[in-house]
Amino acid sequence: MRKLVVLMLVTVLLFGSGYGADAQDKSFNLEVTPDCGFNMLAWDAVPGATQYFIYRGTAPGEEFDTPLLDFPIQDTEFKDEINIKNGQEYCYFVTALNAGANEFAKSNEACAIPSCHEEPDEDDCKLVLRYQQDNIMYFANGEQKEMETPPVNVNSRLFLVVRYVTTEIPGTTIDWIGATKIVIITTRDGKKIQLQIGNKDAIIDGQVVQIDPNNPEVVPFIAEGRTLCPMRFVAENLGATGPDDIRWYGDTKTVELRFDDPMCEKQGILDATAEEMEDGRYRISATYYALEGEVLEVSLLLTRKQGSKEITIGGK
Repeated sequence: MRKLVVLMLVTVLLFGSGYGADAQDKSFNLEVTPDCGFNMLAWDAVPGATQYFIYRGTAPGEEFDTPLLDFPIQDTEFKDEINIKNGQEYCYFVTALNAGANEFAKSNEACAIPSCHEEPDEDDCKLVLRYQQDNIMYFANGEQKEMETPPVNVNSRLFLVVRYVTTEIPGTTIDWIGATKIVIITTRDGKKIQLQIGNKDAIIDGQVVQIDPNNPEVVPFIAEGRTLCPMRFVAENLGATGPDDIRWYGDTKTVELRFDDPMCEKQGILDATAEEMEDGRYRISATYYALEGEVLEVSLLLTRKQGSKEITIGGK
């Protein structure tokens, strides 16, 4: 009986590992990049490997014995959105399978914590909008918001429901003409951008312009009852025309749009004037520019008293 026990222990040591006894000697590199609601995995291609298994856990060294997916994958990258919780740490390793479906190599372990936190933008005078392909979450000046339909990649162009851009730019409106399937965007300064479903041409202030000079197949379309338009064309015509106003991040499939922030434009009290009145008081008048475009007149009545000042403010 004692010999039998020894033999069983040796067998477990040699063959108990799910990815093969020699996998420890055939390591390859794995990197995990966290993002909002998912982790992006990328690893080196392994010579002789035809497929890969991914293992995941919620702490270092605690990956589950069962692969994340029942079937191995052929790619060398994977977007993990499976029951992901922001703020929770996830740790991974990947194993390589040969043509016989045997695991023969194992990656290093890599951990990451997904998060939707965005650092504030350094340029306070820019309205910064950030969108990500296939993600319904987006950011407006660091504030996380949600869309009903995520941006999608069609014909190598990113499309999205443009009202998630226009509603973030004060004074910009959008209208839909159902009979002709036309979208009309009007900016604060009166510029009109007209796009039509299935039409390669747009009309900008009455001038016909092809949406994508390189590809006439880039046209607005309707998917699941939502109208999607090419993001770059719309952003450029809304004012994102500077060299850094449209920033693309290929590793995360994210685009960042920068517009002049109306909050940084002329606002507040302007054109102040002072007038001495017959009763010895002074009337100080000024126009006040509000973000919504309303102009108010603010009057300040100053009364001089012995040893003190009294200020009465009235608006109209």
